[in-house]
Amino acid sequence: TSFREFLSLLRQSDFLLPVAVGGLAWAIMAMPMSICRVAMMSLGYTPRQSLTVIECHFLGMYAPGFVSGSFIKAKGVEKSIALSVVIFLAAPLIVVIFTKDDASSNNAGVAPWYIA
Repeated sequence: TSFREFLSLLRQSDFLLPVAVGGLAWAIMAMPMSICRVAMMSLGYTPRQSLTVIECHFLGMYAPGFVSGSFIKAKGVEKSIALSVVIFLAAPLIVVIFTKDDASSNNAGVAPWYIA
């Protein structure tokens, strides 16, 4: 009976939709991240530097999870969302401001792509 209950769970839309969205999100993230190190090395970065970028990406992706729950509990959902939107919009602006704009730079023209 537990196997039938498990199969019943797998057939429910409350289960299928989040699994499908999670799988799609993972695929969208994994494709560019898997080629990131190769692209960086073709631009002259060392393997260690490209690995550091991936490590920092994972740190930036998971570290907020250690404090977000207590922040939401202390400040509320609306303030948490507002802070998230501010950070989300500030990041590409910082890239645009601090990215070299000359054609000799390896990253010329990349920063505006982040905003799009």
